[in-house]
Amino acid sequence: MLYVKARMAAEALKREAFLFATSASPYEDPATREPKLVAALSTIEANATGLGLVEQKAKGSGSCPRNSLHAQDYITSRLDKQINYYRDAADKLMMPSRLLHRTEFVLAGTAAIITAVAASIGKGMFDVAALTAVITTLAGTVLAHLQAARYDEHIVSYRATADRLADLKATAADNETAANLAKVAEEIISAETQGWQALWVKGS
Repeated sequence: MLYVKARMAAEALKREAFLFATSASPYEDPATREPKLVAALSTIEANATGLGLVEQKAKGSGSCPRNSLHAQDYITSRLDKQINYYRDAADKLMMPSRLLHRTEFVLAGTAAIITAVAASIGKGMFDVAALTAVITTLAGTVLAHLQAARYDEHIVSYRATADRLADLKATAADNETAANLAKVAEEIISAETQGWQALWVKGS
């Protein structure tokens, strides 16, 4: 759960940083944008309590912007990177998903074979061993199915989010502002992040 909590904090920080750098809502008013950012960062920090146990020294300057961003800057530094990230993440999950589905199939077949053999032999000392083997194999089948289903949900979610962001980029007007782009894109990214968190919490 610490990993999930750390990821939540990191995503929240990046969201606020990009909204602030593009002057998107709620940071469009120059008179109040800095106090609002400080308040948002304080909330994120409060929600990240306990992560000091896994704190590590940062490598590099990080991905959060340090200066104001124009529309093309936002596309390059945020939109394109997130599209690539989601597509790469989905591709990387394909192999373990397939392996788990194959394992699920093999274990289910193994349980069926053990049951058939036990039935053909009849009652006796083998019954207890066969029953134990079937239960153990079925338990493995269920676990493989649940993990494969989790990967499948991530794959679908990642690809759908990448497509939504790609559509946003493709349909953006030539004179689209960074604020408008960021407002929509960060909502899409936030929705995926919340879904990702829910999947991990459900599966933990």
